[in-house]
Amino acid sequence: MKEMLWGIGGIMGGFALSVLWWYFVTHVLAPSLNFSKQVGRLTSVEGRSVYRIKVKNVGRRAVIDLTVSVTMHFRGISLYQDKEAGNNLVQFDIPVSVPYSVYLRPGRNRILRIDFSEAMNEFSRGESTSTGRLLVKSLYPVESQWISVTFESLLRQSRGSYFTASVLCYDEWSGARKVFISPSYGVDDIVPGVFNELDIKPDIPK
Repeated sequence: MKEMLWGIGGIMGGFALSVLWWYFVTHVLAPSLNFSKQVGRLTSVEGRSVYRIKVKNVGRRAVIDLTVSVTMHFRGISLYQDKEAGNNLVQFDIPVSVPYSVYLRPGRNRILRIDFSEAMNEFSRGESTSTGRLLVKSLYPVESQWISVTFESLLRQSRGSYFTASVLCYDEWSGARKVFISPSYGVDDIVPGVFNELDIKPDIPK
């Protein structure tokens, strides 16, 4: 009987130790990032809209080797003429201005700039046969319409469409790796203005 109790106690102790180690690795050794709750929109000197997401290192140590991607998500759209849309989820990545960053200190921020114009240029030149080109073509069958397609107008074409940013990074000291995914941003989350910390200071016309 005593041996059985020792065995059960050993199993429970091992399980508790595993949980503590998991918590230590994922909450103490791993990086910690926060995203802005909204997306800022500014106008470039060329008159193009620039969409910006802010990410902040809220951990105690620096993070290194940050890899960034932005993905658009569209539901209820079919990329094929002989297939019903149903509840399909179509996803494709769009370029960001700086997809890779070496170092981000504690308390510092990084601005992720979405380069949607470059994605549309690739689609219109026919240089891409990706999911993105097929999706734009399904929403705008006449390619002459593409010149007027903007990031926001594309999001409005499909109810429930959204986009997310993801950041893969490593803790400077432990080398622990973690992927962070932003909130799901819809077209109503895009606000003209500049960031104040992780919030946006609205650009109010004078």
